[in-house]
Amino acid sequence: MRVHAPLLAVLSCRKNRTDQALPRRWTVNKLKRYLGNIKTLEAHDTQNEKTLCRLDEIKPEHRLWYDTLAAAKADRPYDNCAWCLGSSTR
Repeated sequence: MRVHAPLLAVLSCRKNRTDQALPRRWTVNKLKRYLGNIKTLEAHDTQNEKTLCRLDEIKPEHRLWYDTLAAAKADRPYDNCAWCLGSSTR
């Protein structure tokens, strides 16, 4: 299998599979489903992503990944994203 040079460079410098500093397009195979934005305190379901979620605009330092929505809400007082999760209280 031939790997393109930019992808190979990203993969070779990657420390672990949950590295939050990688651009979102390289985290397609991430192990965790839910993304919490610690700046806006909004939780997103990445398996139900909508265009209006604008996940690409979340800065890497504001991203926290979770296995479950319950784990995310236990960690911080996240509100549901109105687009991908629904039932937003904002």
